[in-house]
Formats: sequence, C-alpha cells, structure tokens
Amino acid sequence: MKLSYKDFNEMNSKELGKLPGIGKKTVRNIIGMRPFRSSDDLFKVRGLGKNTLKKVGIEKTKKQRKKWIRLMEYNTHIIVLHFMKSQV
Repeated sequence: MKLSYKDFNEMNSKELGKLPGIGKKTVRNIIGMRPFRSSDDLFKVRGLGKNTLKKVGIEKTKKQRKKWIRLMEYNTHIIVLHFMKSQV
C-alpha cells in the first residue's frame, strides 16, 4: 500500500482506522492536525512513528546538508562561509 500525505487529508476516520498500526487515538490526532502540507508533517502526529508510516509507503525526506568552506584565518578569528550543496 502506497499513500501520500494528500491521502491522509482526504480519508475519513473509518478509512484511517483500517490502516496498519493506526488506532482510534491516532486517528483523532491525525484529524486534529489536518491539513498536512508535506509528508514530513505526518511525522509530527503523536502516535505516527516512522515504522507505521513506512508501512503505508511514506518516508521522511532528508534535509540538505550545508557544506562549510574555510576562507582565511585572521589572527584568532576564522572567517567561514557556507554554501548549499547544490551551489557548490
């Protein structure tokens, strides 16, 4: 079963309750936190863990890491710039 965050916005309480690992309390928490704007919003719902969401095909997106570059040392101060990975 492969779902998206949009499906969690549209499903009613009965449909949500049929999903694996989701009980009545979690259904109430999901409905109370709607609307979801991304799949990462689902990880903020109490009762929805990464394993439960993985069962329905939702995985957390990885954050883009910053790359740090040392420019120069000036006495005791180090001047550093950072660039996003996509810019380097």
